Amino acid sequence: MTLSMAWVRTLKDREELVFCSDSRLRFGCAWDACQKVFPLPRGDCAITFAGDTKFAFPFIHAAMNAVSLHQGSRRRLVDITVVKPFLLKAINSMLSQISDFPQGETEYEEPELRLVFGGYSWLKKEFVIWKFHFNPGEREFRHAEVRDWKGLGSARKIIFLGDPEASLSAMKRAQRKGECKPNPEDDVQELAKKRFIELLADRNITDGFGLNMEPFEVLRDMLRSEISPHVGGSPQLVKIYQHLNAQPFGIRWASESRSSIAILGRVLEATEKAHVPVLNPDTLDVERSNGVDSDDASEVEVVGEDS
Repeated sequence: MTLSMAWVRTLKDREELVFCSDSRLRFGCAWDACQKVFPLPRGDCAITFAGDTKFAFPFIHAAMNAVSLHQGSRRRLVDITVVKPFLLKAINSMLSQISDFPQGETEYEEPELRLVFGGYSWLKKEFVIWKFHFNPGEREFRHAEVRDWKGLGSARKIIFLGDPEASLSAMKRAQRKGECKPNPEDDVQELAKKRFIELLADRNITDGFGLNMEPFEVLRDMLRSEISPHVGGSPQLVKIYQHLNAQPFGIRWASESRSSIAILGRVLEATEKAHVPVLNPDTLDVERSNGVDSDDASEVEVVGEDS
């Protein structure tokens, strides 16, 4: 179960692509230490998901391996717009290799999964985000590019993924499979969108330009309020920069009545050092952690202002 987001963050002199997610998986219990945002080896892109992990994790690891094994992709000799159909083809090829179905069944179950893939395109000179979704008629994953959010200011490119979600496609899927339809009150995706719009309205920036860290604040507050059993754990955050590098961030997060650092969902042990910038989720300041090299000094700035 998941609440994931990706958006373009607009600063005074540049832009960043930000991925964030909660850290909970459910399988009869809650496991709040699981990575859901994955930078890909070429460094200029990342992928996240919402939905069935028995499909998500094999797909994501296959995507990471596909990028690593392809020399042109690994060295960024090809643009991310070329990598996107390459990854989609790899995912669909994997589906064609599912076999040995249970007695009475002739095909695999419909994957209840959506993925978000995005990064910086040096051809387009902009950040690009795509959603991968399963098309039940064609029995394969298709893609849709994420555009600016119409009717909500300008230059605001963002996507929310929640699971469960009560969209029309989810309702139809439940009907086809003879399952109970999702309850709209449990739709964490729509709840996050609503809170996001309310946050912009409260700050009188509904008609503004670009986004800062508002989506992260929505995720942070939903996690703290335990608004849903489907999302939990610490936030996890990865940035993609225009200089074609990905940077995971540590998050200072309360754990067992003490403040700990969590990186990509996992809370570090007291003896571990965080070799990444660490974000204070309340002030949105980035601090230098023990072990961050001096080369990372560019990250030790105030996130809420200019960094």
